[in-house]
Amino acid sequence: SGDPRFVSPTGADGFRGFRDSSGLRFEYFSNGNFNGTPAITLTDRFINFGPTFGSFRNFSGMPGDNQSFRWIGEIYFPVAGAYTFFANGLGPQRLTLGGNVVIQGVTPAATGEQSAVYNAAAPGWVTIQYEVIDPANGGQTMALLEWATPDNPVRRTIRASEQIVIGGALTADARPTLQIGRAHV
Repeated sequence: SGDPRFVSPTGADGFRGFRDSSGLRFEYFSNGNFNGTPAITLTDRFINFGPTFGSFRNFSGMPGDNQSFRWIGEIYFPVAGAYTFFANGLGPQRLTLGGNVVIQGVTPAATGEQSAVYNAAAPGWVTIQYEVIDPANGGQTMALLEWATPDNPVRRTIRASEQIVIGGALTADARPTLQIGRAHV
């Protein structure tokens, strides 16, 4: 099949049948600088993890501070226009869209929510990377990524799929919003 999400039905490639690539690839590093191979890799359908002391997401055997997290994939912009992003990692964080850093709170260290506007020239998929650092003796950490779009100005958590807005009204139909992307599978 020409569909990149359909893989060998025999499992020869390590997967059977249809592979769901909705969401973003999550990489957990047991250090505060993204060095080495991620200790844990998952797929997240949204980024909304509340404040915590200790190991992020309660990962067993992982440090309580001096850890870093990265989400990688693609985000779909349904229309051209200004998209407002809101990020809160309670510490150093960076948001990159289409290869351009739009939120740079990693150096110098910043705390609290940060926001930025990204202007999409046309509808389509764009690469996204969100990074959060919980430094040594860093206190609480969290990860929250929200947006408001030209076709739906309501601020909300970015999810793997969203209801379609037509004429300012939500419809019953949904469209994909986040995907791991071919480069990250």
